[in-house]
Amino acid sequence: MTLKSIAVICNYEIREDRIGGMDRFFEAFDTKAKTQGYTIHWFFKGEKVIDFYKGLDITLTQTASVESLFLNDLKKDTRSYDYVITHFTELCAPFYKAVKLKTNACCIAVDHNPRPLEGFPLKKRLKLRLKGMLYSRYIVFFYRSFLILS
Repeated sequence: MTLKSIAVICNYEIREDRIGGMDRFFEAFDTKAKTQGYTIHWFFKGEKVIDFYKGLDITLTQTASVESLFLNDLKKDTRSYDYVITHFTELCAPFYKAVKLKTNACCIAVDHNPRPLEGFPLKKRLKLRLKGMLYSRYIVFFYRSFLILS
């Protein structure tokens, strides 16, 4: 049986002074993926891998974007990925086209980015619409996270 591999590119900073719900979710996701027969490689922002994440395969960046970190890692590493999942990153960006051209991975974008309550200004909405038309074709699945208050 060949293992399927996942790369998670997450614009989230790992910090020792903050272990919260997202950290616990990432750890649980990694555990579940491994029990399902996947290998998983994480790309985060941060200075060092803290003890909480000791069982995860993590590559960190302090200065570059996590998207650049991942693309640079693809150039130098021999790993291949079946799935590339992005979280807390810009949607419908040139990054997705670059990933699709360099890998044959299924790209999954998790939309967990905040938006202004009144919506974006018209100019920004038009820019986002154009980027969506150009780059959304490289994303296979979009998942939206919503906070529902009742």
